[in-house]
Amino acid sequence: MVEKRLVSFAKKTVTNVISGEDFELPEGLKKKYSQKDGVFLKMYVAGELRGSSQIPIGVYKTFEAVKEAAITAAFNDPTSTPISEDELSDLDFEISILSKPSPIKGLNSVDIKKNGIMIRKQNFNAMILPDEIKEEEMDVKEAVEMCCMKAGLTPDSWKKDNCEVFKFDVKTTN
Repeated sequence: MVEKRLVSFAKKTVTNVISGEDFELPEGLKKKYSQKDGVFLKMYVAGELRGSSQIPIGVYKTFEAVKEAAITAAFNDPTSTPISEDELSDLDFEISILSKPSPIKGLNSVDIKKNGIMIRKQNFNAMILPDEIKEEEMDVKEAVEMCCMKAGLTPDSWKKDNCEVFKFDVKTTN
């Protein structure tokens, strides 16, 4: 489970961008989240999804990735308008920390209750999180096929030679 203090940090980041104030993550959380995990962040205003952002695995330290994802979701998500000061009191985040992906050895090696799936083929890639798999009531094969389609590939691309399929663990705030 991701600490609620990391969610508070995301909210404080957005608040401070609007107000122009500086804010640092407490030293203890900086140490705890200094590894380079990936982050998938969803931003809600009054319970409605308002924006999201994904930071790939290994790009930033986790606490920096949360900060960047919060700013992107709040101000640069192309599917929505930037967050306003009036919306800050109704602002909430769901943060998923994504572990380093490992190649799957077969579909039966994926636990869709806790593993996300990532597809990579040349310049095409996509991922699907366990929550999305559960919402869509997919089995592993359907999830891999959906991931292929999200990457702009045919559903059976995962079976082909130059397509890589990975699984990764996900820790999410709720």
